[in-house]
Amino acid sequence: MIQNSKFKIKNSQRGQVMILSVMMLGGIMLSGAAIAGLLMLYQIKSANDAVNSAKAIFAADAGLESVTWCILKGAGTSACVDGIVPIVFDDSTVSINAKSQTVGSEIIITSRGYGASGKAVRILETIFETGP
Repeated sequence: MIQNSKFKIKNSQRGQVMILSVMMLGGIMLSGAAIAGLLMLYQIKSANDAVNSAKAIFAADAGLESVTWCILKGAGTSACVDGIVPIVFDDSTVSINAKSQTVGSEIIITSRGYGASGKAVRILETIFETGP
C-alpha cells in the first residue's frame, strides 16, 4: 500500500475527521431543507394569488358587461347608476371600477376588477366603433 505523507492521518485525528464530516453533511442537509421549505412557502402564496387573480379578472369582465349593457340597452333606465349596473358580489373583497368614454367615433370601456381587497388588480378594456 502506497501512502503519501501529505495525506497521512494519525490515529488520534480519525475522530476529528469523522465529526467534521458529520457536521458538514448535517449542514448541507439542513440548508437543503430550509431552501425546500422556502420554495414551498412561495408555492402556497402563489396558489393563493391565483385565486385572487381569478376573482379580479371575473370582476373586471362583469364590469365590462355591465357598462356595455348600459350603453346598448339600458340607456335612460333606472337600472344604470353612473353608467354601470350595480353589481353585488358574495365576497366583500371583490370590487369593480368601470367607466366609458367617447373619443371620436369610438366608445372605450375600461373596467378594473379588484380581488383580495385591492391586492390583485386586473384591467380589461374594449373599444366599440359607432360607425362612419
